[in-house]
Formats: sequence, structure tokens, C-alpha cells
Amino acid sequence: MSQSLFDLLSDDDFLVDKSWAKINYLEQEIVFKQGEDAESLFLVLDGSVTVQSDADQNEQNINSKVANIEQGEVFGEFCLFEDLPREFTVIADKSCCLAEIHRDVLLKFFEQHPECGYKVMADLLGAVVKRLRKSNKRTLSLLSWGMKSRTL
Repeated sequence: MSQSLFDLLSDDDFLVDKSWAKINYLEQEIVFKQGEDAESLFLVLDGSVTVQSDADQNEQNINSKVANIEQGEVFGEFCLFEDLPREFTVIADKSCCLAEIHRDVLLKFFEQHPECGYKVMADLLGAVVKRLRKSNKRTLSLLSWGMKSRTL
């Protein structure tokens, strides 16, 4: 859970509709698509979303689930660190409510409020590390499965 981001949303200097937007999505509605410009990060206020990869294999589009992001979790945070297109597609599982925070607004706020910026960035780094560890475990599991299948 990104408590510092929740705290930020209630900060008097970071007002809804001025600094961030509260957006409701319907079940199976696309939040963003792989390849789109990445200019905002999102915090799940209510509900959950699915992160999926759109991989082409032999001219067939294969959608594979990468992660499920629950209430209190953040996604799209890579936009703060790199100016690259979205790597994944994100879809609302059921009706959900998200806070969308534009990168430029957030970085400007961090410049003006470095103590708050430090706390939020530390939380974001913790979330990224947690996902990296989970990804490493999945990769090792797939590698192990592949190695076992070669010996059969």
C-alpha cells in the first residue's frame, strides 16, 4: 500500500481536480493500452485492475496477465523515471475508482515539497522492488520448468 500517496491526495496543497483527477472505470474498461504515451501514474482508490501484456506470436495477438493491482496499490509509476511508452495494457477488473496523477504536476510538487517527495518516492521504490522480486521468482520458476521439460 502506498500510504504516502494516499496522504498526498489529502494534502491541502495537492487538491483534487487541480493536481489530480478521480476517475471511475467500468468493468473491463481500458485504463491505458500498451504503447501509449506514459504521462500519469495511478493509485487504486477502490476496486482492482489487471495488467496484461499484448504479445504477438506468429501473427496472433496473445494477451497474458502479468499482475493484478489491488486497492491501495500504484501502477504506471515508471513514467516518473523514464519517458517511454506504456509497456502493458491495464484493464478494470470490475467497476473501480482510480486517482490519476500527471507526472509533471507531481514532479513540480516534489520540487516544492521535497520532504513529501522523498516519502512518496521511497514508497514507489519499495513497490517496484516488491514487483521485481515477484517477477524474479516467476522467471526462475519458468526457467526451472523449462529445464525439467528438456530432461524428459
